[in-house]
Amino acid sequence: MTWYKSQLAKLDKRLLDIFVLAYDTLHLALGYDGHLDADVAQAGLKRADTIINWVEQRTTTV
Repeated sequence: MTWYKSQLAKLDKRLLDIFVLAYDTLHLALGYDGHLDADVAQAGLKRADTIINWVEQRTTTV
């Protein structure tokens, strides 16, 4: 987690914030705390989708 945060801090601070929120929601709240609220899961997945789209826009296809 620390490595990802340090790398994202260099590239895009807005995405870093989204990454931390997605991690907190998907890994900690849903994974460890066991939240069952579908709205919480949906919010985390929306943030994950934002991260995926960011990566897709910055990768080249061979």
